[in-house]
Amino acid sequence: MWKNVCSRSSLYKAALFGAAVVSCIAAGPAEAQVPLDENAKQQFFVAGFGEHTDNLNRLYDNKIAALVYGVGGGFDLNANRRRVQARLQGDLAYLDSDEDSYKGGALGNVIGRANLAAIPNRVNWFVEGAYGQVPVDERLTDTPLNRQRFTSYRTGPEVIVPLSVRDLLRLSGSYSATDYGASLDDYSRIEESIALRHLLTASQTLSLLGTTISTQYVREDVFADYHQDRAFLEWSANGARTNLLVQAGYDVLRIQSDRLGSNLFNVRVTRKVGQLSVLILQVDQQLSDTSAAFARRIDLVGVGGGAVNVSTGPGLFRERSARISFKTVSSQLEINLSSSYEEDRYQDSTTLQANDRDLILSNLSVFYATTPSFTVGVFGDMTNADYVLQNFTYTEWDAGLVLSYRFARSFGLQLSGARSKRNGGPQTGGFEENVARLGLYYAVGATPLDLHERPGRR
Repeated sequence: MWKNVCSRSSLYKAALFGAAVVSCIAAGPAEAQVPLDENAKQQFFVAGFGEHTDNLNRLYDNKIAALVYGVGGGFDLNANRRRVQARLQGDLAYLDSDEDSYKGGALGNVIGRANLAAIPNRVNWFVEGAYGQVPVDERLTDTPLNRQRFTSYRTGPEVIVPLSVRDLLRLSGSYSATDYGASLDDYSRIEESIALRHLLTASQTLSLLGTTISTQYVREDVFADYHQDRAFLEWSANGARTNLLVQAGYDVLRIQSDRLGSNLFNVRVTRKVGQLSVLILQVDQQLSDTSAAFARRIDLVGVGGGAVNVSTGPGLFRERSARISFKTVSSQLEINLSSSYEEDRYQDSTTLQANDRDLILSNLSVFYATTPSFTVGVFGDMTNADYVLQNFTYTEWDAGLVLSYRFARSFGLQLSGARSKRNGGPQTGGFEENVARLGLYYAVGATPLDLHERPGRR
């Protein structure tokens, strides 16, 4: 989404950043460090685009052909100082149409993290935030009428106490809040964590972590508050080409008089393949929620794109997932490939368990620069969801071709065509759509424009 001009070294750093972010989400605030590229490159571009679609509202029938136009941009801004580490990433756009039935407006997704050191390496204050769109009804296809605003933030102190040359104690607490534009699921959360870390060798660490979380809903008359306790061991090893992280423990969820337990197990392997490629393997089982899922999925949405495909029911769900991703970048070729399986099971009530689902996501994009100025790309996505208690299943895919031409170091255009389809009839939101888009892009700052950018899905 937020495109970087990746060198051979920055590719590996970017992959490690992604792995570390997921680790922070799983571990809680005791691990809320901000992993940053020490080169702190700034990426920022603006864009204007127009597209023609033969099915504006993605309906099974009553198709409307229309022109959609918009302005937007993407950014990846870094700060890496002795007392301040921060990263802000996002894409934003404003869309409108010549058709009155289209509900235009602002779209986009932003995620940011900052670590402020009151006393470097001893006392920190961290801030995390996210803004974007999520579905109103996650079973239906992504359209302007099926989106709602989503905001989430988390902040709190962290104290690091060295115990010896090899041991340290980390204490942290945080307050967080999540707000939906249309749903009634708004909540706040207080989280307290403790971590004891031991350095086994120069490249291996072993940690014992414990977290307690209290969640309170704004609408207490609709949803029951709950309390979560989590304890786990974490082992990490960093090599010249391979990084490995293993977490194992237990979650306890208390809702009113109910007490539910769930095993926690996460494994992540990041492997540098040759000089140009990175392979990441992940296997997870843990209690999760919309905020954590949003942070993991936000990188799958492009400029002018729509909602992030996350489960939007209130409360916690047990997530079992497996994911493999591969990325290679050279001066001419860029390949991104990922596939994942996810099983979401809500823990707190029969009503919420109706949202239980099995989800398969697959993504592929390939860009090839035939000349320094001209790039050809293809992309494809597939989503398969099965809501196991509702007898509701769908498969949705889209694929397209992208032609990009850079006139100058900072200015270029992109022409793309795409086809999207969801199986079934109106009961499952079935539709077909063909889209042609033309966009103009301009890079702000010293970084050259990179047009290895797939168009966002309106």
